[in-house]
Amino acid sequence: MKPITLTADAALQKVAKFHDLNDGRFAVDTEFDVQDIVDHAERLRNAAPSGWKGDMHQVASIPMPIYMQLQAEWRAKGFGYAEKQAAMHAFLNDPANSKFRTKTGKV
Repeated sequence: MKPITLTADAALQKVAKFHDLNDGRFAVDTEFDVQDIVDHAERLRNAAPSGWKGDMHQVASIPMPIYMQLQAEWRAKGFGYAEKQAAMHAFLNDPANSKFRTKTGKV
């Protein structure tokens, strides 16, 4: 059976779909289009001055669903503040997540 769209929020670029698994079970998945955030992060990265002088630097723009997933994982693992900070640094320094970076270099 083709999935049924439950909600579509253009402002959040979020779509929730219902899937009948044909065995008495069902699944609901939520998709987020993060391309605008990735494009914005790239523009900021390209416009950012090199170096780390000054007190404040925006280093990334992480989509809220990804950030909330990270927070849930860290909470489930019982991470404290320092462990969450280290995990965030590891997330931001991971080349797989470089598309969310707004500043080059290492956090």
